[in-house]
Amino acid sequence: MFTAGARRAVLAIVLSLAAFAASSGLIYRRQVRLTLESERDRPAFSSIRAGLSALFRRAALRTPEERAIYPFFSKTLRGDAKHRTTMAYYLAGAAGVVMLFLISQRRGLSRLTPSNAALLAQPLIVGLVVLAGLRTLANVPASPGARWVFEATDTGRTGRYAAAVKKAVFFRWLVPLAALVFALHLALWGAAAAAAHAVFFLALSGLGLEAFFLRYRKVPFACTHVPGKFRFHVWFVPLVLAFFVSMSAATALERWLLVSPARFAGFLAAVLIAWAVLAARNRRFYRGASLVFEEEPEPVMLTLTDRS
Repeated sequence: MFTAGARRAVLAIVLSLAAFAASSGLIYRRQVRLTLESERDRPAFSSIRAGLSALFRRAALRTPEERAIYPFFSKTLRGDAKHRTTMAYYLAGAAGVVMLFLISQRRGLSRLTPSNAALLAQPLIVGLVVLAGLRTLANVPASPGARWVFEATDTGRTGRYAAAVKKAVFFRWLVPLAALVFALHLALWGAAAAAAHAVFFLALSGLGLEAFFLRYRKVPFACTHVPGKFRFHVWFVPLVLAFFVSMSAATALERWLLVSPARFAGFLAAVLIAWAVLAARNRRFYRGASLVFEEEPEPVMLTLTDRS
């Protein structure tokens, strides 16, 4: 038993050193490219990428507010070191939860089939953590000076600003995750089951995106933020319970759907109805709501009404 444990420990150390060496080489190469004063070569297929980007902007970003917020959200999250590092922490936490699921279900991993609840839950866990991380980081200012630009050019159509944030999260994060889910399960389950699994993940993630950004009316990374408004110590236990209940219900539902792909039509219709209800509530809210550029702290003292 000790010999087997020692072998696993040696293997883990070797893999850790190999990962460290590979990442160090990539980081060193990137830093050298940034510090060189020579002219950099254009990336391969840059013209094709530019054409696809222009086509996407014309098709998905139809309003000036969306064309302003979408790149600001994506480039700020990618360019700010603090936000990028914090998002890496969220992804590391998601990877840790996935590993715990894998370890707890290690005996069942020999059945790499859609009946394995641990495999079905992994994408949902990652998607939920990504949504929670992006929703939290969107309130933390990265470029406070940009607030004055958006405040001076505020069009009063708050719903379009919120729609741009949701589109940035959906197309820049959820759609690539769904493509990765499809690619990882393609060899295990075949094209039909892998596509159904990816569609299930994307549908629930899109519904969660609408719920996470419900009544969101700020310019991400550019507005002031008052920390501590969300009482985490109060909501910790309910959130943990809701997490496990929702994961169990989602995996049970997906196992039932994968038995017969024809059932996906009803599921997608139900998700579409739920999304339409949330979107309608958002539209009614945004009609009389304006953008919040400076978040107000809660009053220090609470007073009681004198009823004597």
